[in-house]
Amino acid sequence: MHFFTILFVSKIVMIVDDDIDLLDGVNEVISSAGYRTVTEVDGKRAPLLFREYGPDLVLTDFRMPGLNGYDSYLEIKKANPNAKVIFMTSFPDDVRLRDAINQGEIICLKKPFSNESLLQVIENKIGH
Repeated sequence: MHFFTILFVSKIVMIVDDDIDLLDGVNEVISSAGYRTVTEVDGKRAPLLFREYGPDLVLTDFRMPGLNGYDSYLEIKKANPNAKVIFMTSFPDDVRLRDAINQGEIICLKKPFSNESLLQVIENKIGH
């Protein structure tokens, strides 16, 4: 008789936002849904953390001080052209953001968004 061990590994979502309250709230929703999370408040550190943790998805604010979400996205794509990224923003009319959306590269969640829409977008992008 053979015994097999099935190891369930949760998918990893990296969350980047300079708004700590939003970061904590999004982290709570996502981790409660069974995903593992890595959080960061500094966009400059996002590419480094991406390389370190290899998340299945990056959920990042678009406008942040220092390295903004878009420039962080470009650095992440250099590390892994297949990286999956979702932007969160209150400013969906930014030209760079619209161009990336129109090219089909990214998805954008307009702030404020519901917990249900957040989880639905994540599940559509990487499954559960």
